[in-house]
Amino acid sequence: MILNSRLSDLTRTYCETAGLGPYSRPFSTNRLTIRSQMVENLDSSQLFLATARQARQPASSRNTEHGFTLLEVMIALVIIGIALIACLTLVNRCIHSHEQIQRITTATMLAQHKMSELEAQSRNGNLTHSTQKGDWAAPYDQFRWRVEFNDTLVSGVQQVTVSIIWGERQRNEEVSIDSFLFNK
Repeated sequence: MILNSRLSDLTRTYCETAGLGPYSRPFSTNRLTIRSQMVENLDSSQLFLATARQARQPASSRNTEHGFTLLEVMIALVIIGIALIACLTLVNRCIHSHEQIQRITTATMLAQHKMSELEAQSRNGNLTHSTQKGDWAAPYDQFRWRVEFNDTLVSGVQQVTVSIIWGERQRNEEVSIDSFLFNK
């Protein structure tokens, strides 16, 4: 209580000497009013000096607002841009890998289909034992097939290799299946 009345006395004395008139509120709640009245009572040269004094203060004591600087925003955008480029590259590679796996799976199923046809022809006795080549009809027209027969050490048994080829030969885009067929 003594401290509070002492502060009140000091505030009253300060306000009266500054020409602000009588003081009736506690200092802490009336601080903004006192400052604005002080600025109104200053002439232009004193206002310039007060502004110059404030300008000489370090930026940390002047600027109490929180936010991002332009440099921080630019660095964040660069980091986000690099991450997006990496993600897009990864997605592109995933799509390419998926297409390649889909072609290999389709070629494997076509090779199994051709091998089944050869086994059926062998059971019926309609199989010719020479190298054969051909193309598949749509929707598999990008694939070609080749059948090769090789003799084995066991008489009456031949090794059959069915190869499904697509794309360029240099890229080794081919699936092969080997099986053994009995001659009748």
